[in-house]
Amino acid sequence: SHVSASLCKGWCLPTLKPVGGQDMSMQLNGLVPYWMDGRDGILPVANSFDMDGLLLLTAPNMSGKSTLMRATTVAALLANCGLMVPCKSANVPRYDAFFVRTAAFDVPAEGKSAFALEMDDIRVMLRDCSPRSLVMVDELGKGTSARDGAALAGALLEALDSVPVRGIFATHLHELLHLPLETQ
Repeated sequence: SHVSASLCKGWCLPTLKPVGGQDMSMQLNGLVPYWMDGRDGILPVANSFDMDGLLLLTAPNMSGKSTLMRATTVAALLANCGLMVPCKSANVPRYDAFFVRTAAFDVPAEGKSAFALEMDDIRVMLRDCSPRSLVMVDELGKGTSARDGAALAGALLEALDSVPVRGIFATHLHELLHLPLETQ
């Protein structure tokens, strides 16, 4: 069962914040990727953080940005389903929607490039997200130049910040850090 397997892995039953509450921050203590249990000899790195806004996560490729995003998304989703989460402790708000944008491939049969698919997903995200949504964006702009990707990422960061949403925006486009963004 979910409970017995979760207890064996050291997972916890999270505190789920009240429906309609104003506090949309999320606290995760000792978060580990759900698929890493140490049985293969590789011990997962536990992360602890508070998220009360849109976090910009920058680091080189292969440094764990996507892993942290996946683990965070799964913890929030499991908590919202009333299930145990891969953390030592967790305090999670009730989200009205989850938006996850990760790398894409082109779909030639539909005449869509990876960039076109990415923009379709971003359009839906911007149209439908709310201050009660969890938004995860991983490596936006991979299907275009670094300069254009940074400009798109900056515009999306500003738009998401104005909603405001909670989530993680991961990138290795360091050009983004030098843009004069208007965010809180």
